[in-house]
Amino acid sequence: MTCGSVWTCPVCAANICARRAAEVKAAVERWNEANETHRVAMLTLTVRHARGHDLERLRRGLARAWRKVWMGKAGQARRWRWGVSHQIRALEVTHGENGWHPHLHVALFQTRETTPEQVDAIRELWAKLVTKELGSDCAPSWERGVDYRALNTTNYLTKLGLEVASMTEKKGRGASRTPWQIAADAAAGDRRSIALWLEYTKAMKGARQLFWSQGARRFFGLVREESEHEMSQDGPGYVLGEWDGAVWDALCRADRFWVSKVAAAASTFPGAAAAVGRLEGVRFLSSGAIGPPLYTWPLSPVCHSESTTGSVALM
Repeated sequence: MTCGSVWTCPVCAANICARRAAEVKAAVERWNEANETHRVAMLTLTVRHARGHDLERLRRGLARAWRKVWMGKAGQARRWRWGVSHQIRALEVTHGENGWHPHLHVALFQTRETTPEQVDAIRELWAKLVTKELGSDCAPSWERGVDYRALNTTNYLTKLGLEVASMTEKKGRGASRTPWQIAADAAAGDRRSIALWLEYTKAMKGARQLFWSQGARRFFGLVREESEHEMSQDGPGYVLGEWDGAVWDALCRADRFWVSKVAAAASTFPGAAAAVGRLEGVRFLSSGAIGPPLYTWPLSPVCHSESTTGSVALM
């Protein structure tokens, strides 16, 4: 079973980010190879934040302000002047001495270079839009509100939050922490971190991590965009064991940690088949389950259920 949460589940987040990273990498490579005048730049935008500011309000206001940069005839003219053909926008959140810090990383697929004067114009516009959406206390400074630079091919996936290898190990700057650092401290029993984690999970529910501009995916020949739940599913594997649906339901009711125990047994290496075979109620153990699973960390075992009265298969 998978939850499909890119914000709060390290297992699902790794699966989702791995797929998204492959798509973004392909888009960047195709754009750069298509024409020598093509370039990809990274635009980072933030707002002023302080302790006590509500995270959900900040991230929603941030998104509304960004959309208004490109809305209407003024936005169309701005895209033309900047030579922006496509965009990929990513939302990232950290927490530090000044509270929650949501910010946007935007990969701009351009046909011409942006001038310093154009960047300054965006800085001025951004401060006005943020003030309108969130108030003057959130208006960013001239130096920190907008950062524009040519894309660094060595770290753009990390900037977009898609570098799976460093996702749960990424550290915040200075005293700031990433959500995964907060989660680790919460799991260790830190009460402040527990409160922050609960606040974060509530505030980020329904938020989009990655957004492609209209027509971008089609331009780069990518298939339809899968939902986060679809992306969180594991690849092909084999059946480790099966339970009757009614037996599975009874075991879940009797032991609230039942699914975790099954997942732990399936992740045992070596000896996953033997560990699953010792679980209560298993009726079938695949004879093919004699080697290591076809997934590796951070991918997880998946339980496929046909119905509550049918059967449950552990992949």
